[in-house]
Amino acid sequence: MKTIIKLTGLSLLTTHAVFAQAAAEAFDMDNYKSQCDASKENYLTALQQARDAYPAYMASLKGYKTAVSVHAKHATSQAYIDERVGLGDWQNLLRSKQKKNLRAWGETEETFHFDLTDYTRVYEHSKNIYDVAKTSATKFKKEYLAACQAYEDIEETYFNSLTEGAVDGVVDEEEEGVNTVTDMCSGNTVSADDVDCSSEETNTVNKGAGVTGNTVADCCEAPPVTDMCSGNTVSADDVDCSSEETNTVNKGAGVTGSTVADCCEAPPVTDMCSGNTVSADDVDCSSEETNTVNKGAEVTGSDAATCCEAPPVTGMCSGNTDSTEDVDCSGEATNTQNKGAEVTGSDAATCCEAP
Repeated sequence: MKTIIKLTGLSLLTTHAVFAQAAAEAFDMDNYKSQCDASKENYLTALQQARDAYPAYMASLKGYKTAVSVHAKHATSQAYIDERVGLGDWQNLLRSKQKKNLRAWGETEETFHFDLTDYTRVYEHSKNIYDVAKTSATKFKKEYLAACQAYEDIEETYFNSLTEGAVDGVVDEEEEGVNTVTDMCSGNTVSADDVDCSSEETNTVNKGAGVTGNTVADCCEAPPVTDMCSGNTVSADDVDCSSEETNTVNKGAGVTGSTVADCCEAPPVTDMCSGNTVSADDVDCSSEETNTVNKGAEVTGSDAATCCEAPPVTGMCSGNTDSTEDVDCSGEATNTQNKGAEVTGSDAATCCEAP
């Protein structure tokens, strides 16, 4: 039985056209290894070309800078430059490294001669050769690292499949398509196909292996709300206060709790002269001229006209708020007349006088 590995997560292989078909095909182990070996060989070849071009590039750079400096100070001959600055070694190196280039320019080793323009031309040409080789080496290095890393990953996965049984991404071709889970929010045969909700702002929880979907919209939901007085994800977990004798109101979704004691409170008192749940809603009579007393929590009202009254009159011969407290003089033999509301008293001796 031959084991094959499907390219489901090896995105690095898409860095080069030679691997473009990899995302949709299945490769055996030898194919992966040959891709690694081939890309490595390409990289080493390009790297050697860059190394070969580097000495000529550096030599031409040195010669160019020196020639520019000398030319700026001395409008003199090439012989002066060679004699005084000692560019003979540089010229010899340049000749040995750039023979093909010199021939391309119509020069020969015997007639090779420099002026300032030649220095510039040699430097620019050498730099271009080196830059091209360096760019090529960099490109092939990325492809080499990607291909060989993919091979190492596949090799490790294949080894695990032999020692530990089936793992993500590995299937037997005889069993391919059998008992394979796909297009589910989680629990897919290839775990990389599970929808990741962790980076979402609100819906950070995956709905699970029982839900079909492959997008965040299909598969992600807000974390469940639990242990709150109300507003729980499962409404049956909300605390029911309706059967309580006094505390018949739930404190709401902002309060943590799961019992009547935690979550139930009396309904708010409103629109009463006093005794409201919010004390600022009680009517203030203290600034009234006469009716300075609030009628109390039993009276419905929200303004002074409705809720304020004069203080009760007590302990007077007559005119008491409770008229039964007025002294009755009618049964007296002589002093049958009450002295009136201006006189303090609560008995006949104090409050009754002759007419």
